[in-house]
Amino acid sequence: RELVGLVVLGGLVTLPLSATVGALLINYSGSPASYGSYWTSWYCSDLLGVLLLTPALLAWRTATFRPAVWRFAAREFEATVLLTSLIATLSLAYYFHWPQQTETLYLAFPFVIWASLRFGLRGATGVILINALLAAWFTAHGFGLIGSSRLSSSQKIVEILLSQGVFILVGLLPTIALAAQRQAEAALREKDRVYRDLIESINQSYYVADRHSRFTYCNPALYAMGEYSRDDLDGISCFRLVAEEDRARVMQAYRQWARDPAMTEVRCEFRAATKSGRRFWVEQATHFLRDHDGQVIEGRNVLRDITERRQAESRNRELVDYLNKAHDGIFVTDLHNRIIYCNRSIEHLTGWSAAEIIGHSPEELTGPSLVGQIQAVTAAVQATGTWQGEFQLTGKHGRTLTLATSITLIRDDDGEPTARLTIVTDI
Repeated sequence: RELVGLVVLGGLVTLPLSATVGALLINYSGSPASYGSYWTSWYCSDLLGVLLLTPALLAWRTATFRPAVWRFAAREFEATVLLTSLIATLSLAYYFHWPQQTETLYLAFPFVIWASLRFGLRGATGVILINALLAAWFTAHGFGLIGSSRLSSSQKIVEILLSQGVFILVGLLPTIALAAQRQAEAALREKDRVYRDLIESINQSYYVADRHSRFTYCNPALYAMGEYSRDDLDGISCFRLVAEEDRARVMQAYRQWARDPAMTEVRCEFRAATKSGRRFWVEQATHFLRDHDGQVIEGRNVLRDITERRQAESRNRELVDYLNKAHDGIFVTDLHNRIIYCNRSIEHLTGWSAAEIIGHSPEELTGPSLVGQIQAVTAAVQATGTWQGEFQLTGKHGRTLTLATSITLIRDDDGEPTARLTIVTDI
């Protein structure tokens, strides 16, 4: 973009105006024919200066000149060899009039490529500038294809502009493309560094595995969780984290997911094993990165210790089992009076299954005859927190039951009501 702006704005907009004014001042009292020669010389000289100096100024404007000593010495030696070879090659070529059929300055192309690859845009602009200075000096002293010709001074300037302009544009375009590629690579490396710093600072375990399920990266949290070192996991199968009793199941599940191109986000729970043999439950969330053919390139995984959650779920299952063994009927309603849990004794007493009970209100199950009594009891529980009494209920089987009923309002840690617990006994 900068090169195009340089050529368009500099060469086609501002320079013709300056050449017109300059030629008018020089040829104020001269002939119109000489005015054209002055205008051409002025314009070509300015354009050549813009093409030569502006890229160099843009390339060197952020130079710091403070690299490391050992690196600077090596690059300084290489730069010295480059410049010496450039000056010697072009000087000999101009002096001995070689080659005869093409302009000598094109011998500098290999040096521009060398400078681009090793020193970037700054090196390329330096080589182009030195080449232009040599071309101008030798041409002015009658050397080279242009300098030894019988062209007038203005014609020689035009010829130099054309040859140098083509050389500058052709030499800078690949250099600029290479510089843009390097900038993109540097931005990508910086993005990867920030991403890596973020991953290593979180307390969640994270790792990356290749298409063969081998570790390619693990963050410190994973090493700490599994009690492993970097040497323990580097390059080995990620299924080593899985406890032996769950390994076959997890491997089968992940291989099946990997074969399905539609699967990009999956979750799996399993027991993990530390280096010392300790077992604990984890939930692993995996993002599959795939190529255009749907083949897995790598898997990015986050592990979360869910041991406490699994233990709580186990305790809840035990509690539900205890409640199901209770002789009394027990059910829980939310604040909207919808039943959210009932034990098996409720099913036996009423004849309704849990699927028929859950999600309904007691009024819907008992019919309109008890609606008024249930609403009054509900209001009393909300006001006092408890209620005890009797209900007569006709179940699904048609039998009428007299139920001793105790209702308690359940509150959370902040004292806010969350549900109502009801216990009934067939009397």
